[in-house]
Order: sequence, then C-alpha cells, then structure tokens
Amino acid sequence: MKTNSEGKGTLGCIVTLLILGVMVLMLMRIGPPYFAFKSFESDLKKETSRSGANSFDNETIIKNVLDLAKRNELHLKREDVTVERYSSQLFISVHYVLPMDLIVYQRDLNLDVRTSSLIGRL
Repeated sequence: MKTNSEGKGTLGCIVTLLILGVMVLMLMRIGPPYFAFKSFESDLKKETSRSGANSFDNETIIKNVLDLAKRNELHLKREDVTVERYSSQLFISVHYVLPMDLIVYQRDLNLDVRTSSLIGRL
C-alpha cells in the first residue's frame, strides 16, 4: 500500500505545538498575578470578619488590607480600598487593575472584590 505524504502531518503538528506554546506563555504571564489576587480575596474575607468582630476603625482596616495586598504581592493604593458602614454591617470594597502583558497584546483586567461582615461579636 502506497501513501501520499505531502508533509501535511508535519505542518499540522508544528501549528499545534505553536498554539500550545502560545497558550502556555499566556498562562505563565497571567496565571501568577491572577492567583495572587484570588488568594488576596480569600484573605480579605477573613480580614473583614476579624475587623467587624473587633470593631476596628476605618484607618486600621485600610492599613490591614494594604498589608494583605503587599503580602500577596499586589500593588494596591489607598484609594483602591473603600470601607463603608451601614447600620450593623461593615463593607470593604477593593478595586484592582491587573495589567496583562502578553508581549504582542496588552490590556488591563479590572477586578473588584466586595466583602461584608456584621459589626461586633456574636
């Protein structure tokens, strides 16, 4: 049996490897900052509960949130953190812009987190 080989299999393999390589590069560039933000989001929920239970003032809460961001290697500014109190609830909002630099494509990804907790101990 004779086969007709024109190199189509090799070209398809090279294209597939190129696409996989680009996807791996994208994951390597975006993945770590995104997972750092998700870790920060989890830590922020704990901090909100702790701040509400201990009735911290707004300045202490903002300082603690900025320390959490620094620990998770996020570059937050003071104006990115908002603390609000309504009746017996504490709300902490954080706006973070994650710059995505994929060598040929650059875009900012806007990430927002809003957590709440009751004020005072139960």
